[in-house]
Amino acid sequence: MVASGAVGQALRQGLRPARLRAGPAPATWGARGFSWDAMAPSAGAAQKPPIQLHDGAVRKLKSLQEQQMPSVLRLTVNSGGCSGYSYAFDLVDAAEGTQGNIVVERDGARLVVDEVSLSFLEDCEVDYVEEMIRSSFQVVKNKLADSKCGCGSSFNIAF
Repeated sequence: MVASGAVGQALRQGLRPARLRAGPAPATWGARGFSWDAMAPSAGAAQKPPIQLHDGAVRKLKSLQEQQMPSVLRLTVNSGGCSGYSYAFDLVDAAEGTQGNIVVERDGARLVVDEVSLSFLEDCEVDYVEEMIRSSFQVVKNKLADSKCGCGSSFNIAF
């Protein structure tokens, strides 16, 4: 049986799924079920994770994980919103959230994203922003976003 799609491509390139573990270990990203540890040493050229977690996001995620059962932050990109697409964040059970998703981890805080949503994100940065009217996780940088709404949740991509 030959695997197809992104998983098949990753397997043909010799990549293997990385198991989530406590200590730093080399990992890869780019296919379903693959993990990227921001603190992992890499062989060869330094590889940048697809999504960077800022310090504020890491602190808030770790605080939420202490208050609730083990959870991860899920980032999805949906069609709709003021500018065409919108970012959506939600907390999901760690066991459920990591299955079939790309995992980005920094200092124990984990964010998961599916492959389709990742295709709308490049050189992406996530932070926890505290404002007078609200506090929330936000995408503060996305190289593919041509424009964004003032709310910070909606963006447009120039094709």
